[in-house]
Amino acid sequence: MQNTRVLQKLPDSSVVSKSPPIFSVGFSKIFDRIQAFPNLSFSVGVFAAVLVSRVLSLDTESEHWFTLCWWKQWFGTDCPGCGMGRAIVCFFRGEFARSLEYHPMGVPTGIGFCLLFFAYTRVDSERWKTFLNGRIFTVCMFLYGFCMFASFLYRKF
Repeated sequence: MQNTRVLQKLPDSSVVSKSPPIFSVGFSKIFDRIQAFPNLSFSVGVFAAVLVSRVLSLDTESEHWFTLCWWKQWFGTDCPGCGMGRAIVCFFRGEFARSLEYHPMGVPTGIGFCLLFFAYTRVDSERWKTFLNGRIFTVCMFLYGFCMFASFLYRKF
């Protein structure tokens, strides 16, 4: 009998606030602003990528250079993605030939980032989720993965 009291409806005054957690409020406002001003957001995003790429150093031969690549640390050889970060930085600097030297998929990856960010700023969140779960995106990601592996084999052998 005592357990039935627990299942009774609580009065409205004891209901806890339904507000979202504090850490998610800031991000949702940022994402709402990005989609509210698509042209400005896209321009600022590309400008920020170019600006950051100008500030980053690509001095890979110095003694201070380190790698986070577990593949390279364990096996002592390049992984399929080795050089991709430097290639993307060179892409946003406008150094396309150097980007291709670091990794053959650097230019397509940079273009893909720009296209996806452009598309993200143009659609609402429901259409964006539909796009990410759709067949076209899945096929494109499969082809991208295949090209990454093919470029790895080409560089390796």
